[in-house]
Amino acid sequence: MLDNFTIQEILGSILGFFLFPFVILIPGYVVGWLLNLFDFRSRLTPVRFLISLVLSNAIVPIVLYLSYYFFSATFAIVILSVCLVAWVIILIATRKNSIAPLSPELRRYQTIALIIAGAWVIFCILCLVDIQVGGRLYFNSVAYDYSTRIAMVDAITRTGVPPVNPSYYPGHPEKLTFLYFFWYILVSVIDKIGGGWVDAQAALIAGVAWCGLCLMAVIALYLRLRHKVGGTKVWQLSIFASQLLLVSGLDFIPVVGLLLKAKMEWGRLIFEGRMEGWNLPIMDWVGGIMWVPLHFSSMLACLTGLMLFLYTYNKDKKQQFIAACISGMAFASGLGLSVWITFAFAIFWALWMLVLFFQKRRQMVLFMALTGIVAFILAYPFISGVSQAGPSSGALPIAFYVRPFPILSIYAPAQQMTQDFVNFLLLPINYLFELGFFFVVGLFWLQRNKKIAWKDNPYYVAEIILISVIAITLSFVSTTLFTFNDFGIRAWLLGQFVLLIWAVDLFEHKVHQNSLSLFSVFNPGRGQTLINKIIAIFLVIGILTTALDMVIMRTWTMMIDANIAGFPNELSSDTNLGQRTYAARLAYDYIRDNTPENIVIQDNPTITLNRPGGLYGTRQMAISDRTAYGVPVDQYKFRTEQVGEIFLSKDRTTWDRIDKICDQYFINIIILNDLDPLWGSLKNLEQKRHPLYQNQYYAVLACGHSALP
Repeated sequence: MLDNFTIQEILGSILGFFLFPFVILIPGYVVGWLLNLFDFRSRLTPVRFLISLVLSNAIVPIVLYLSYYFFSATFAIVILSVCLVAWVIILIATRKNSIAPLSPELRRYQTIALIIAGAWVIFCILCLVDIQVGGRLYFNSVAYDYSTRIAMVDAITRTGVPPVNPSYYPGHPEKLTFLYFFWYILVSVIDKIGGGWVDAQAALIAGVAWCGLCLMAVIALYLRLRHKVGGTKVWQLSIFASQLLLVSGLDFIPVVGLLLKAKMEWGRLIFEGRMEGWNLPIMDWVGGIMWVPLHFSSMLACLTGLMLFLYTYNKDKKQQFIAACISGMAFASGLGLSVWITFAFAIFWALWMLVLFFQKRRQMVLFMALTGIVAFILAYPFISGVSQAGPSSGALPIAFYVRPFPILSIYAPAQQMTQDFVNFLLLPINYLFELGFFFVVGLFWLQRNKKIAWKDNPYYVAEIILISVIAITLSFVSTTLFTFNDFGIRAWLLGQFVLLIWAVDLFEHKVHQNSLSLFSVFNPGRGQTLINKIIAIFLVIGILTTALDMVIMRTWTMMIDANIAGFPNELSSDTNLGQRTYAARLAYDYIRDNTPENIVIQDNPTITLNRPGGLYGTRQMAISDRTAYGVPVDQYKFRTEQVGEIFLSKDRTTWDRIDKICDQYFINIIILNDLDPLWGSLKNLEQKRHPLYQNQYYAVLACGHSALP
């Protein structure tokens, strides 16, 4: 049974899930208890665990980073172990006080919340594991990113922090600092303590499941603090809000249309299993967590700092000082989890400080400044590393632009100024498609509250400033570091959070009538106004968008083998992708189990994001694009061309040239597959040197001086 890779990954992910509280729950419980954050000690046990999850996500990343950076992985695990012991002591000492009788109604809502959490975990694991069907193995579309993420987790497990770049070896280990990698540290701890039972891939899947739970916890705590309610009311609101995570934009409409059009006209599907490819995306909640958990974790860390500040808004100086310090830790974590999320949040923070200054809340401004100082001091080693490894041109990493709407830009003239003008006019339509239901909700919330004295409510003030900063900045500012606008994609998460909270506001009265189901709240039947019917329709389309995203993500590789996706596509030239992936995993597993950990391996570097190499490789590579962050472009291109010669050459009869290149680039083992041109020379090469491992599609061969007798 354990020979089945799907079963292995499911079991490993489940074990990783139960190990993850070691880093994502227990430390927050201890800190919450010791500092009594959010009145921790007076809360009931379920609420304490929610707060623990929120606090751990905010403070553990920076604590682990500094522990690794200045000491070692062992020191970091010792700190976590001390937290574990302290947690057990606290539980024993407070077991009587934390148990209180619950009403049947409250128990019912807590049970529903647990069912939702459990359903999410199961769904997440089944979506992300590889599916093995006989001798075929199918990863999902998220492998596009996970080929980098898993490689980073494995690199941290093997080499520490900052990690050695796993896909760039110029003759010596090269530290990778031009990347926000704090999330991978948490996952690496689980990879390390999980031993042979939990590998980097399983640990990452477990981390994604916990990231989703953390999102639900932050939403629940924010609603509790903002509405100043507890008991059944806040559980009702939290359950309703968690269902809203299933709602996305109106992407379903253009994507289905474009997919059908491409299939009918070209005989193939487009977007390569990534549904957001039709436009600069604002990610749906479910798919976004699976694709980029690090950015979600950063958003939640920043929001935790915001909640601490708001909760102590009118409290004494001691509580505000503690909140400022912990918020500083949260913002430092946020920076190392996602620079772009924290950059956008910093703009909001500075603008809010200015507002409070003119409102003559000078003491609050000082505490907000203290938060920034603490964050900068704690994150300084990370900031220094990013700065030293970044581009040396001196140009700003951001530029002004107008958020594009590609699907309609084909109707605009070629002149950039005209295109920008058209894109500017189309911004409302652009956001309507990307936000859908939440776009309409946001407009109605603003309309409903324009006459309310919201200026006296710090939550309302913060939310309006935050979403204004996000909407304006991300409409007209782009990052120049990558070919895609990572800043414009990721930072919208902060605005999406505000819109979700506003959606709860608008329908709070229906939720308190025990209408916990989305469809009971938004039932477009008789008695509903036209606008309510429109909102309900947008809700349905939003759910269909999320569902389509999940289906495409999970089944894309299967659709290639079923010849539904069609050709050409970026993953396979035939319908044997599943067999080839299965063969690749066997080959990389052989390397993992039978070769020294310090060797350098190499697959074909000319393949963009070689999925098997990133998903299953556990050794250093000489050159690859998986983690080319901070590698000089000229060096990357030159090395790719030089090393690529091994795999692109034909009619080789000797090893001489291959060995020479391997020695020049310190390569010990090459991984060859049947799509590499060199595969045709394999029979000739085998006469002089037998493969270390070979199957129908893959061969593992020693090369260079290490292969000579």
